[in-house]
Amino acid sequence: MLDRSSKIRSLKVFQKFEKAKELRDNINNIREQYTKDWFDKDELRKQTGVALYLIDKVCLSVCVSLCLSVCLSAFNPETQGFICST
Repeated sequence: MLDRSSKIRSLKVFQKFEKAKELRDNINNIREQYTKDWFDKDELRKQTGVALYLIDKVCLSVCVSLCLSVCLSAFNPETQGFICST
């Protein structure tokens, strides 16, 4: 007999799969938008753009605390890379 939580887990996995299918159709638009956000005057939009880039390209998972100010200060939008100061 299956554990009661396995049905809930299966449902969550299915929901994630369905969301991924939706996003797949819009991924180019999403990437274009977060790339434009790097040059926005609003600091929050810049940080969001960098965070989305990292999640998308570096395959980071979202965690409770992500220091975006460090990422933003080290991120070079023209080369789409990070500036290492070491």
